[in-house]
Order: sequence, then C-alpha cells, then structure tokens
Amino acid sequence: MSSLISKACNAIQRKIYWKFYSFFIDKTFEPRMSYSQNGEDLIISGIFESLSRHRIFYLDIGGYHPYSGSNTALFYQTGSNGIVVEPNPELFIQFSQKRPRDISLNIGVSTYSGDQVFYLSPSGPLGSLIKDESVIRSDDERMESLTVPVLTVQDIITKYAAGRDIDFISMDIEGMELPVLESIDFSLIHPIVFCIETIHYSKTRKKEKRVEILNFMENMGYFIYADTYINTIFVRQDVWDDRA
Repeated sequence: MSSLISKACNAIQRKIYWKFYSFFIDKTFEPRMSYSQNGEDLIISGIFESLSRHRIFYLDIGGYHPYSGSNTALFYQTGSNGIVVEPNPELFIQFSQKRPRDISLNIGVSTYSGDQVFYLSPSGPLGSLIKDESVIRSDDERMESLTVPVLTVQDIITKYAAGRDIDFISMDIEGMELPVLESIDFSLIHPIVFCIETIHYSKTRKKEKRVEILNFMENMGYFIYADTYINTIFVRQDVWDDRA
C-alpha cells in the first residue's frame, strides 16, 4: 500500500512540476531574430551574455549589407555600435543611411595602408582585393575594377576608435582573411570574439575549410566556440576561462 501511495505522490509531483515549468517557459521564452547567414549573431550574443557584456563595440570588416546576412545588425538593434568597413560604394551608402550610429568607412582592409585595386563582378555585388577570388566567387570572368583606399586594422582603430577596446571582429573579405589576421598586432588588438569566413572556394568552386586560419587563431590564444560551415566563431581562451 505504501509503495502505491508513494508512486501516486511522485506522479502528482511530476504533473505539478511540468505545469509550472511549462507556464514558466511560455511566459519567459522570447524568440529572437537572426540577421546572419546561419545564426552566427545569436551564437555570439549568447557568448557575450555569458560574459555579462550587454553593450559591445564591434569592427565589421566586409559589411555587405546593414541587415541582410549581417553579423553585427543584431547588436546594433540592441544598442551597440561600432565600425563598419565596406569598399563597394553602392553597398556602403546603405550603412550611412540605415545604421547612423555606426562609423561607416568606404574603404578596404589590407596588410598595408594606401590604395589598392578592388575587383567587382558586373553580375552581382561580390568583390575582392584579389582578382582570382572575385572571378571564382561570382563565376564570372568579366571584372570591373576601381581603386579604393585601404587601411590596416591597426590604422582603422587608431584613427576611428582610439582608446576603445574592440570586443568583436566580424571578417568576411573574400580571401584576404589570413593575410589581414597575420598583420594584426594581437598584443594591442585582442578582441574577445572573432567571426571569420573560413570556407575557401577552389578554382573548381569546391568549398574547402581554411585550416591555416583555424591553426593561426589557436596560436593567438583563441578556441573554436562554434562553426557554421561557412563561418567559424573564435573566443579568447583566457577571457572565457575567467568568466564568472
């Protein structure tokens, strides 16, 4: 008899628990919109929430569009701001119109500061400082070119964010990712999070993971927090280990 009573009590407790649990979830769950290609912004937002960072300063290298496919739009929408770099003049103008709190720069990012040729496909908005990369990505041999000013990451921060810490760098610069990463002085610039395009298109348009970027970031003190196939999200190991 006692075992039957015990089982009945347990069943009642479970029923009460699930009623309260379901009520709590229904009241507290808030669906969130993602602007990124594959939900990268929600993953990164979760990282900063774990670190109790509710406002961040970002550097978006290769902005493309203020919202569509953007890794920084979610943060802008929730009160953060930063620097957005977009060398394509037609794409750039949208940032100054739709994200006025950001510092929008119509330049390229390279391993040196000066001028460089930027290659554009006439059949789409994709472009690169590397001609072969533009041809492969757009699958179009026809290329338009224009000369654009370029700055290093260090020069951008010195000129436009002096005295500020960069919390997050998003980098999608069509094949220039590794050279630009290698040009960064990580003793001076050490963001908490990077989101980097780590898929490379071979000349046969086969997608290949750029393992050299993964190895480089590990050597710089970062670990892979998440990978969405196209992009890899890296977090500083020391900051993550010290979180409360």
